[in-house]
Amino acid sequence: MHEAAYDAIKRVDGRDRVLVGGTAPNGRDGGPGGGIRPLRFLRELACVDAALRPLRVPECAGYRTLRADGYAHHPYGLLRDPAASDPAPDDVRLADLPRLRRLLDALAARGRIAAPLPLYVTEYGYESRPPDPFAPFDRAAQARFHGHATYLAWAAGATQFAQFLLRDVPPGGYGGRPGTRRYWSDFQTGLEDPQGRLKPLARAFQIPFWAQSAEAGGHRIVLLFGAVRGDDGAEAVRVERRSGAGAPWTPVPTEGAACAEDGSAFLTGDGGAFLRAAPPAAGEYRMVWLRRDGPALASVPIAVDDRPEPAPALPRG
Repeated sequence: MHEAAYDAIKRVDGRDRVLVGGTAPNGRDGGPGGGIRPLRFLRELACVDAALRPLRVPECAGYRTLRADGYAHHPYGLLRDPAASDPAPDDVRLADLPRLRRLLDALAARGRIAAPLPLYVTEYGYESRPPDPFAPFDRAAQARFHGHATYLAWAAGATQFAQFLLRDVPPGGYGGRPGTRRYWSDFQTGLEDPQGRLKPLARAFQIPFWAQSAEAGGHRIVLLFGAVRGDDGAEAVRVERRSGAGAPWTPVPTEGAACAEDGSAFLTGDGGAFLRAAPPAAGEYRMVWLRRDGPALASVPIAVDDRPEPAPALPRG
């Protein structure tokens, strides 16, 4: 099916991107009621076994190198923090994207796919309470998780990180009485509630930001990641900290070149993202986008304590 679709789409326009996969974060090892685990799916799609040896089964006779322009995955972890890894080695939550990256690279090295495929996170999000009274996280956590998840996807080298949804799905689509889990069984992961009112996630989506205590080179730092959704090119930003709710926000000096005399403002990369370090200090951090075409916008605040957290390894290149 993929090969037929690939050929048909490329005949229309060779510049069209064709993604393979569209896999869920987890599955089962057998039995009814569950899909195949994503890494097992990818191996068998490439006609190899768990040791990456060619499968000797009729379905793989005459196997041709798989062609695609990227791999699409939905690394949901709706009940867990974005950094929580899945214990099953063939499952891939967001924190496990390096597992998927390693397998894609190994399959390309063995000629099972034509080239190492870029990763496309084509669905991701967290449900919020409200509107869903059964969601495990409130709206503030949903907003915080988005910045952390954006950082993890960026650190894993994802080409695309897609938010799902724009607006919460109204309840009752799958039946059930109001107040029951079935009534709320569809996705409430949107930037807006079912009536179109913005949730805190909308600001987190516009200005993704994450801060955490970490260790680098034997030194303790506050690791800072942020991105802006402006025009293409570098954007001016600064990071601010306060000691607690109600305290004043003060600029934070960061390592690297600055574009302000006090060392607080600096430029993002050309793609709008940055990764910087600041001296260790507990408190609340936020990023401020110093827009060229409007008033400055501040991100959702992120609380940082003095306990270092492991930072993901950045992709090579």
